Amino acid sequence: MVPHSARGSHTVPPGMRAFPTKRLPARIGALLLAVLGLAGGPAAAQQPAAGSDDAAPRPRVGLVLSGGGARGAAHIGVLRVLEELDVRVDAIAGTSMGSIIGGLYAAGLSPDEIEEAIGGVAWGETFSDKPPRSHMSLRRKRDRRDFLVGLEFGLKRDGFAYSRGIFQGQNLDLLIKRFASTAELVEDFDALPIPYRAVATDAATGESVVIDHGDLATAMRASMSVPGVFEPVALDGRLLVDGGLSAQTPVHVVRRMGVDVVIVVDLTIEEDVSAGSLTTPFGLLANLLMLDVTRNARDDLDSLGPRDVLIKPDLGTFTSTDFANAVSMIPPGEDAARAMAWKLDPLRSAPADFDDHLSSLRRERDDSFRVDRIVIRNGSRLADEVILGRLGVVPGEVVDFDRLQSGIEYVYGLGYFESVTYDLQRRGGQNVLVLRVERKEWGPVYARFGLELHSDFRGNSGFDAGTRIVATEVDAYGAEWVTDLQVGDYNLIRTAFYQPLDRSLSWFVEPAASYSVDNFDIYLRDGSRIAEYQFEQFVAGVDLGRTFGNWGELRAGVNRGAGKGSRVTGSPFFPSGNFDIGGLNAQFELDTLDEWTFPSSGAFLRTRFDMQLEELGSSQTIGVTEVDATVAGSISSYTVHAWTTASVSDRDPETQNVHSIGGLFRLSGLAEDELLGQVAGMVGVGFRKRFGDLESIVRNNTYLGVTLETGGAWLPDDSMTFDSLRAAGSVFVAMDSFVGPLYAAWGHAEGGRDRFYIVLGRSVHAR
Repeated sequence: MVPHSARGSHTVPPGMRAFPTKRLPARIGALLLAVLGLAGGPAAAQQPAAGSDDAAPRPRVGLVLSGGGARGAAHIGVLRVLEELDVRVDAIAGTSMGSIIGGLYAAGLSPDEIEEAIGGVAWGETFSDKPPRSHMSLRRKRDRRDFLVGLEFGLKRDGFAYSRGIFQGQNLDLLIKRFASTAELVEDFDALPIPYRAVATDAATGESVVIDHGDLATAMRASMSVPGVFEPVALDGRLLVDGGLSAQTPVHVVRRMGVDVVIVVDLTIEEDVSAGSLTTPFGLLANLLMLDVTRNARDDLDSLGPRDVLIKPDLGTFTSTDFANAVSMIPPGEDAARAMAWKLDPLRSAPADFDDHLSSLRRERDDSFRVDRIVIRNGSRLADEVILGRLGVVPGEVVDFDRLQSGIEYVYGLGYFESVTYDLQRRGGQNVLVLRVERKEWGPVYARFGLELHSDFRGNSGFDAGTRIVATEVDAYGAEWVTDLQVGDYNLIRTAFYQPLDRSLSWFVEPAASYSVDNFDIYLRDGSRIAEYQFEQFVAGVDLGRTFGNWGELRAGVNRGAGKGSRVTGSPFFPSGNFDIGGLNAQFELDTLDEWTFPSSGAFLRTRFDMQLEELGSSQTIGVTEVDATVAGSISSYTVHAWTTASVSDRDPETQNVHSIGGLFRLSGLAEDELLGQVAGMVGVGFRKRFGDLESIVRNNTYLGVTLETGGAWLPDDSMTFDSLRAAGSVFVAMDSFVGPLYAAWGHAEGGRDRFYIVLGRSVHAR
C-alpha cells in the first residue's frame, strides 16, 4: 500500500492513491467531449533560474505530461528533444493523452516508435465500437444492413437502456494493448524501464486516483476515459474517468516518486471566454468544466520551484479531436522544448552515461509468445467453448499480438459483449492468457430501428419505419429470438428462432413465421399509373443451414402459407383472389463488403431459389430464382462499384410471383417498381468520390457520383433482346446521416424520362 497523500487521507484500493479535489459538476454527459480540448494557449514565458553547479550530482528528473486529446502528440516532440539534450527521465506521471504517451515511453518505446504508432492508427475506426465488418458475424452484418440507424438500445422492464458512454472503447482498448505489448507481463509500474503513474478520476467522488500497478494498458485507458464519451473503466471497485478532471498536470504525483526536479509539459487551454459562448446550456456547462480543469492545473503549476521546467507548446489552431493530423503536432512540441534548452541544460547526463541509459531503456520487441493456458472470465451466458472457437487460439501454440487481437475482434463481432479484453500473465512458469468477456450491461435484449423515406417529385413517395428486437444468449450455444415490425408501404410482422446446433456455430436450424401486406402500383409502358394493388400473405417455414466463417451461409427449407391479391383502385391488370403457398426454398449468401452503405471494397452475393409445388399445397407449380450482387474497389477516395439484380419465374406468374424493376439505381428515371414481368433485372456500374476524412472521430463523409444502368422487365409475350433493354443513369450526391444514407439524385431513362429523387435511410444498390 502506497503512503497516503499529505493533501488528504482516504482509504483506497491497492494500486491506487486518492487525492481529494473539487467534485465533478453533475450530469455533464457527453458535453465532456469538450474536455478533450485541453491543449493550447500561448506559450508561457519562463525566467532563467539561478546558475547551476556543474559538479553537483545529476538530479533525479520527474516528467509530467498533461491531458490534451489529439494535441497530446506534442509530448512526443518534447521527449525527442529531451533525448537530444541527454536529459534522463527517472519517473513519469501522465494524465489522459499524457498518460498514453508517458506510459509508452516508460515501457521502453522510443519517440520515433511512438510517432510511428500514433501516425499509423486509423483513428476513425479506433473511436468506434464497431469491429471491422470483416470480423462481424453474418447475423450482425444483416442487422446493420437491414436497420441502418447506428444506435442499438437495450430493452429492460422499465424501458430502454443504453451504455454509459457514446463509446465503450473496445477498439481503443485493443489499440492501447497493442502499443503497450512490451510491458504485457509487467504488473508493478516501478518495474518498468522508467517508473510510471497514470492518473484518473473517481467518477463517484471526483477524487484523483493514482494507478501504480496492474495492467499498463488498462491504467492508460482509465486515465483518458472522458465521461459521457467513453465508458468508465471499472478498476478495484471504482469507476474511473478522465484524470484531467481532477489532476490535469499531476506535479504532486511525480514528486512523491522521489524526484528532485520536475519537467511539466502543459497543454491546458487558457482562453478568454466570450459572453456569446455562454448563451446556451452546452456552452455554459463546457465552460464550467474547463474552469474546473484549468483551476486544478494552476494549483499544481503554482507549486513549481525555480529549478523546475515548464514547457507549453504553441499548437495554434490544431484541435483536440484532430487525431488525423496528430503527427503534425509533434514539431511544436520540439520547438517548445528547444526554447527551454537553457533551463534543461543543468539536467544533462554525461553522454556516455545517457547512452547506457538508452540502451537499458529500449527493450527488444517480441510480438510472438507461447500460450500455455487460457483462462476465461466469462460474464455472458455463452459457453466457454463457443468463445474459444471464435478466438481461434489453442493452448500450447505460439501466437502473435496481431492474431490474438484479430481473434478477439471475432469474439466481439458476435455483438453480445460490451468489452472483450485480455491480459498475458506469468503464473508458475507458464504464460497464461486471461480473457475477460463482459456482456453488455443494457442487454441481452436489443432493439434496432430503421427509417426509409423516398420521393421522386412526380407524386410517387413513400416511407417504411421498422424495428428489430433481438433476444440474444438464449442458451449456451448463442440461440437468438428475432422479431421484426415494420409499417409503411410494406407492412411486416416476422418472428424467427435461430438455434445453433454445434458450439462452432456452424450448423443451425431456424423456424420462422411472417405476415406481410405490400402495396404496389401498376404502370403502362409510357409510365402512366393505372392501378394500385395490395398483396398480403402469411408464411411459416423452417430452414436448416450451414455458415462458413462470417462471410457466407447456405440454407434450405420448406414453407407453407396462404395469401390474397386484390385491386385497391384503378383498372384491373391482375386477377384478384386467394392463393396457397407450399414449397421448398434454398439460399446462398456471401458478404465480404467492408461497409454496407458506402463500401470501398469487397463483394456481396445473394441467390435464392423458391420452388412452389402443388404437391406441397401451392396453388401452382412454379420456380422463382432471384439474384442480387455487388462488388466494389477503391483507390484512395475514388470508388468503382458494379451491381446487378434479377428475378425470373420459370412459367407465367400469378400475382404473388410477378417481378418488378425501376427507381433510383434500379433504372434511374423510372418510377419505383414501374416495370413488371415474368423476368425483371438490370446491371449497373458507378463511380463516386468521397469528400471527408475517414480518420475523423465523427465521420461526416459526403459522396459525389454517377451511374450507368441498363435492364428491363418482360412479360411472357415480350421479346427479350438487347434492343428491348432500357438505358438509364444518374448523378447523385450522398452522405452518411444519423438515420442512414441520404441521397439527392437526378435520374434519366431512355425515352426522355427524367426524375429527381430524395432517398433517406434506404440501402440502395449503388452504394
